[in-house]
Amino acid sequence: MWQRFQKGESAPGTSAARFNVRTDLAVQSNLSDTSQIYLQVRAGHGLGLQTAADTFTGAVNSTDFELEKNAKGAGVSPVLLAQAWYQFDTGPVQWVMGKIDPFLFFDTNAYADDESREFVNNVFVHNALLDSGSDAGVDAYGFSPGVVVSGHLNASNARSPVVRLGLFGHGHGPSFSGSLNQPFSILQIQFDSDAFLRRHGRCEWYVWRNPQLENPFNGQWEAQIGAGLSLSQSLTDSLGGFVRAGRRFQGTGVFNRFVTLGLRQTGLLWGREQDVAGLALGVLNPSEGYRASRQLAGNEKNVELFYDWRVNEHMEITPNVQWIGNPAASNAVDHLNFVGLRAAYFF
Repeated sequence: MWQRFQKGESAPGTSAARFNVRTDLAVQSNLSDTSQIYLQVRAGHGLGLQTAADTFTGAVNSTDFELEKNAKGAGVSPVLLAQAWYQFDTGPVQWVMGKIDPFLFFDTNAYADDESREFVNNVFVHNALLDSGSDAGVDAYGFSPGVVVSGHLNASNARSPVVRLGLFGHGHGPSFSGSLNQPFSILQIQFDSDAFLRRHGRCEWYVWRNPQLENPFNGQWEAQIGAGLSLSQSLTDSLGGFVRAGRRFQGTGVFNRFVTLGLRQTGLLWGREQDVAGLALGVLNPSEGYRASRQLAGNEKNVELFYDWRVNEHMEITPNVQWIGNPAASNAVDHLNFVGLRAAYFF
């Protein structure tokens, strides 16, 4: 992916335009009717644009990936074993154990959760508090050892709500260099319905607890507790919408509340059914501790627009533009503008 500042300054020592590449290879194999294994490796180069101005969003390019360097300045490994988990059923209960991307099972969304094909601003890819706000118990690349347990509230009704519990490492746990005795935990209930407009919609409500994160203002370690919502709803044969929202009820971060929403339209209306256009808007509210530490100018606003052009069954090219108003809710910078171009090949 290529990205460039249209308005704004790059961080010292970085350029105003950046290019990055990422490759994901996943293999899924059914071992039986009720069990499977999943493996994913990831490789890449480039950390994306680095802004001179602070922002609440964790990344304006969520496709960036580069392994950490060792003392000699070289990557510790050419590839990362991103996920390796085993899924099996015990009666009506499904279990997943191993190294997992928690967002594969929690805070999912039909229209905004895949940076390789949809929005790339991090606040539109996942729950902003869990990802950009760092409340989730994951490593630097978004993965963690853990277990996920799920099942229908009514085991005899496949359309009944699904309850899902996840326990994952936190702190040094996700990198396998610390204990998993006090895990990051998340509990979710998922509703699927065709009641609105007689079209499919999904609503996920969830609460989470990270037992130990550093308070950015006093350096003390404290528990973070929050709740969130992810809603996706089909509106017409070619149009769908999404809403995400979240609030931290215990613990402190630079922002404690957010809401994001958007629309995704396929090219059915103009004769290109496989193309997709998307527009998303988000507002991130600074915490009281952050407000007290500096002069602010309201909330940070994020906007992204993309058009995904399906070249053929394997290749997609996606131009996108982004705007961030009041970055980090500060009055130091009015806004930032970015343009980007993503090329993706699927096989």
